[in-house]
Amino acid sequence: EVWLSNSIGVNRGFEPAVPGTTVTCLDSTRGTSCPDDDVHRYLNYAAYGLFVYSVDTETFVDANAFNGQAGRINTMHFGYLAFADEDGQKAADIGEAITNGTFTGYTLAYEVEGSQQTLSIESKLLRGDVTLTVNIPRGLGAGSLQGTMNNFQQWNEENEVWTAYVGNFAVALNATSISESGTFSGTTQATPSAGFNAIGAGVYKGSFYGPRTDANKLEIAGSWTVGSGISNTFKDIYGSFGAKQRPAAPPASN
Repeated sequence: EVWLSNSIGVNRGFEPAVPGTTVTCLDSTRGTSCPDDDVHRYLNYAAYGLFVYSVDTETFVDANAFNGQAGRINTMHFGYLAFADEDGQKAADIGEAITNGTFTGYTLAYEVEGSQQTLSIESKLLRGDVTLTVNIPRGLGAGSLQGTMNNFQQWNEENEVWTAYVGNFAVALNATSISESGTFSGTTQATPSAGFNAIGAGVYKGSFYGPRTDANKLEIAGSWTVGSGISNTFKDIYGSFGAKQRPAAPPASN
């Protein structure tokens, strides 16, 4: 399976109340909103996704006497790179500095859980919201990035609907620096961490995409994991994400 997307979610507006009437729009999974005012948002310079290779039916035994089957999940992100480690193209050559900029977007991920001894392996397709805080100085100094992922849901294949995932599940993207070439890498931490190897810890990485001369058009895409421990029983998540600066809030209705 190949999952490829440039969707970064929906800018949810609020339908103005009609004088003399009460209008209530409620989406219990995402908060109060009215679909008529929602605007879908997309990346213009980047994309992200997953490559899922289904397991081979042939079983093998590894050096630790664990049973195994050939299969893997690869995360991916790519696009028009904003920066490069060359004169005039570095992150500090950004057209306008970003100070505590808020980038919002979406993530797509796979949870894999099971036992290598029994080959009892289950997978779940997940999605969630991404919020990043970005600093990129102009002229001198290293940039920084950190964020969170939350509002996770899982795909119910039987009923073909998105349903609730683990209650209040979130993934922290711990603070890290942005390189001169516009790349970054750091560590993650899942909460709650129960069931994950490495106590819910993992890693993330990514890059900036788009025109470096216009900070408002810069985009971010990357990959992340939590768990990723090697043992007899395991629970890991592998995901990718995209985000760009949050649009201005809609004007208040009278």
